[in-house]
Amino acid sequence: MHTPAIALFAMSTALSLGAVQLWLWARNRDQRWLADWGIAHVIGAVAMLLLGARGAIPDLVSISIANAMLQFAASLLYVGARRFEDRSAGLAVAAIGPAVWLAACSSDTFMASLEARAFLASAIGAIYTGLAAWEFLRPRAGAVLPSRGAVGLVLAAAAAVLAGRGLASIAIPLQQLENGLPGADWFTIATAAQLMMRTAASLLLVSLAAELAEARASASLAANTARAEEANAQKTLFLTHMSHELRSPLNTVLGLAQVLARDAALGDAQRAQARVIEQAGRHVLAITNDLLDLARVEAGRMELAPTAVDTRVFLADTVALIAPQATAKALTLSVDLADGLSPMVRADPVRLRQMLLNLLGNAVKFTPTGGRIALAATSCAGRIRIDVIDTGPGVAAELQARLFQDFARGRGTAGIEGSGLGLAITAGLASAMGGDVTHGPGPGGQGSVFTLSLPLPAVPLPPVPLPPAAPAPVPVAEAAPAGPLHILIVDDLASNRQVLEALLMLAGHRISLAASGEAALAMLAGGNRPDVVLMDVNMPGLGGCATAARIRAMQGPIGQVPIIAVTGHTDAAEIAACRAAGMDGHVGKPVDLALLRAEIEAAMTRPPAPPMALAG
Repeated sequence: MHTPAIALFAMSTALSLGAVQLWLWARNRDQRWLADWGIAHVIGAVAMLLLGARGAIPDLVSISIANAMLQFAASLLYVGARRFEDRSAGLAVAAIGPAVWLAACSSDTFMASLEARAFLASAIGAIYTGLAAWEFLRPRAGAVLPSRGAVGLVLAAAAAVLAGRGLASIAIPLQQLENGLPGADWFTIATAAQLMMRTAASLLLVSLAAELAEARASASLAANTARAEEANAQKTLFLTHMSHELRSPLNTVLGLAQVLARDAALGDAQRAQARVIEQAGRHVLAITNDLLDLARVEAGRMELAPTAVDTRVFLADTVALIAPQATAKALTLSVDLADGLSPMVRADPVRLRQMLLNLLGNAVKFTPTGGRIALAATSCAGRIRIDVIDTGPGVAAELQARLFQDFARGRGTAGIEGSGLGLAITAGLASAMGGDVTHGPGPGGQGSVFTLSLPLPAVPLPPVPLPPAAPAPVPVAEAAPAGPLHILIVDDLASNRQVLEALLMLAGHRISLAASGEAALAMLAGGNRPDVVLMDVNMPGLGGCATAARIRAMQGPIGQVPIIAVTGHTDAAEIAACRAAGMDGHVGKPVDLALLRAEIEAAMTRPPAPPMALAG
């Protein structure tokens, strides 16, 4: 073997590896360590060229400078390894090796000893290669990179070979070639072995670069996803709080508007104006509810409660809800249910009705007087398809691409009430149920067809019960008092108390007021038992749920008084918390007089709530 041939092999290999690593770094400048290794290989290739030219050029260049370049190249491997691990470059440590070599070269004794030069060059290279290996082998937090450990092991093996070559250089006299390079076969074999190991490490490094880029991309995607989820959560929280804050003043506006619209002491014109205020308040309430629903859909927090639904009855009842609006515009409203329609399906009736009412409501809004609206339903392979067909003006071409986006409204709709959220909410709910909603032109190109397709599995029909041998006793609920009720209103805001008092006094009820949970408990403890308690939930001090729990813990009839939550929080979790605290019903703010009366009547006929023990 001849050392110049080894030098030529090392030079060509190092240049190739350096070019590849610098090219990879140029494509991804975030991986600076690839540049360190690429520069190290290029410098090493130049040093090998100078070493191979020994005898033809001065020893200062072929020995001192060439070997200093090799030590600097080895130190760059260490620098790159540290940068890969996101640590400081360690440039001060990297400068020590070349400095030690150049200082030693100033000694004539050192320059005259081939063994001493071979030992020091091997030792410095072994130290830097070993330090680079340790950077890859040391424990690392974060993503697991399969090639990382392999790079470290190969570098550790190369460091061991270099260390062994250095020790052998002292123990075994080195033969010299004519140009002064070491000529011993064992030295050449050791040099070739460590060069191949460095080459293997560099090739593994290319794989490691790809693994790191993939890990960083995954981490970036996860971080972006987390930020998006956090933004959605913050938006939902903001809208929830804003919904509650809007409902309180809206409760006053809408409540008093209902009172004024029903006040016989006012003239017809004043009552008509109050009804306009009431309608506007209901419109603002509908927009508030739509915004909150949209936030839940976008955040993936829309809760579904599937149950068995009688398909034909449900669809007929849903269409009946929109019938008064259709009749007011002289619209023909029809239902076409296919013979093969699943008689019962498993679905969330509240959300399904919300989607259908959105589609039917839009059809009523946009179809001109005298037009036709039809609802058609079919079943196929576990899916239900519901078409809402109208003879309206259709959807403008410029709106079709963003029809199911937030606040999408076409030209010519400025005089039509709506927020542009109904279709977006419908699309979101359909997606949450595993389905979709699409739009197409109506029959003959007139009007529109909105198609709701949902995977609603069929539910077996319940067996027909056999008639009992003898009539079973029918439990009779406690009848509600025929006359006016004594109602206790508990709310920390005077405006809310005033609204509820005015609404209930229209029916002749007797009202007591409490501005806090503590005041309500004191009133009840004094023996003043009302027929019904209307309880706000979000109050300072003792909140509505805690107050209800304390009432339920009271002994005797006072602990069984019907309690109805009247609150601006209307989500399922809030309602469940009210039920868990012992309340009998829930009415959202702004308060609708008809709903409030219905909830009071229902609470008065329910069985008495069981006493509750307070948590210690």
